[in-house]
Amino acid sequence: MNIRPTAALAAAILLAGHAPSYGGAPQKATTTADWPSYNGSLTSERFSPLDQIDVNNVGNLKRLCAYDTGETTSFETGPIVIGGVAYITTDSTTFAIDATTCRLKWRRTVDYPAPSAMRGQRGAAYADGRIFRGNGNGHVYALDAATGEMLWDTAIGDPRRGETAPAAPITWNGLVFTGTAGGGMYGVSGTATALDARTGKPVWTFRLVPGIGEGPPEVEKSWQAPGVPRGGAGSWTSFTLDPRSGRLYIPTGNPSPIFTAPLRPGDNLYANSIVVLDAMTGRYIDHKQLIPNDTHDWDVSATPALITTARGAELTVAGIKDGHVYAIDRASNAIRYRTAVTHVENADQPIVAAGTRFCPGVRGGVEWNGPAFSPKLNSIFVGSVDWCTTVSVAAADEVMKSAKIGRPWTGEPAGGPIYGVQDREWGGFLTAIDADTGAIRWQHRMPTPMVGATLVTAGGIVLTGDLNGTIQAWDAASGAELWHHAGDDPVGGGIVTYTVGQRQYVAVAAGSRAMLWPTGKGDTAKLLLFSLPS
Repeated sequence: MNIRPTAALAAAILLAGHAPSYGGAPQKATTTADWPSYNGSLTSERFSPLDQIDVNNVGNLKRLCAYDTGETTSFETGPIVIGGVAYITTDSTTFAIDATTCRLKWRRTVDYPAPSAMRGQRGAAYADGRIFRGNGNGHVYALDAATGEMLWDTAIGDPRRGETAPAAPITWNGLVFTGTAGGGMYGVSGTATALDARTGKPVWTFRLVPGIGEGPPEVEKSWQAPGVPRGGAGSWTSFTLDPRSGRLYIPTGNPSPIFTAPLRPGDNLYANSIVVLDAMTGRYIDHKQLIPNDTHDWDVSATPALITTARGAELTVAGIKDGHVYAIDRASNAIRYRTAVTHVENADQPIVAAGTRFCPGVRGGVEWNGPAFSPKLNSIFVGSVDWCTTVSVAAADEVMKSAKIGRPWTGEPAGGPIYGVQDREWGGFLTAIDADTGAIRWQHRMPTPMVGATLVTAGGIVLTGDLNGTIQAWDAASGAELWHHAGDDPVGGGIVTYTVGQRQYVAVAAGSRAMLWPTGKGDTAKLLLFSLPS
């Protein structure tokens, strides 16, 4: 049953009646020894309280083993580790691997017609003996964590329209939360969805670009071009949830057509925003748009982190593709600071027919792995991309003529490159930021874009990796390099830490081969395990 949204609901479409009643406390399925969610916790700080590996001994870290998936793919998974078992994903396959020996326990492949072009899939969620994940055909499904048996399979998007479900879901209070991507396709707008964890039945769905007449007045005023389909605000990375308040924080992508502002004058809500919903009902609570009327494809790309600083400020911290880290006061919804973490150039220049070069480019800034926060040091750590793009735009009437269901709708000239031309040179940065002031504490120029995860621990170390395949540990306080492992497997996925027995381990998703990130390195996707000598 569909309930027509009102202004108060702000385009929340409540499906299948009501939310299930599971009680108000978060599930206690894991311990601090585990890494139970894509970002470690529902609040997404990417901080581990483990300290067996620390600044004094991390130099002794050794590679123990590797599990080779045998797949050549865009390997962006964030491993989760539950009770000594690591779960990783590719676009079509889920793997359960012994998190101490790399021995395969099971693998489950779900094939589907016409795989998504980018083959990006960012991981799974766990609750009550079940693994939840999405894939490129717009489906979300649940597997038995012990056996890999399929338990349910629910379509939340239409692949014929270009809708996919690449994000790692999160789960809380009997619900599984995820969304649909594809906001760069003609007529597609992102959604956020809650599914019943036991049955897979939709509980509510929220349209991140409300249809004409379905949103509150501020949304209606933000799309001012009659006859042009509203679209964009794809949801392609994980959500964040505050278990205390039950609020769900959803990052959204660009409006469409991506580069043609005349076809969508106005702010274009809720694109390029963090949208806040009631997790149990899908009711709209608030939003913060970080880039109104985006013309540079600068998505709010990474999961925002909910942090409390040393001075007691409760902030939502987001790294986005415009090359900045934003800190938003959760009480006032005001931006406390905005810190550049990569090279910024021509940020305010319109995209023109002759071509506009801008930095960060469409593959720049902070991508799908967001900031990490150390409460011990009151510091935020983030990797970023330094890579510029030149984009040309067609006349508005030509853009309308080129519109076709299931095809990209960027606004670029027909027959030309899609998403512009990237500079030949690229690089990245690793940056440490004071969480209260936004001041940069230290920063390192890196040889490749930094799209892999950043992890900070109570042992005072920051772990990350680059697209050359180098994995590094840094002193979180000083920025001094403490250790590195040189490999040939590009790091585009998660880096996590956990304990099994009395021993702390580090797991890295490496070996990414992605068409958008051409490294010339790597062969097949692998899970690498590290630890101190026993």
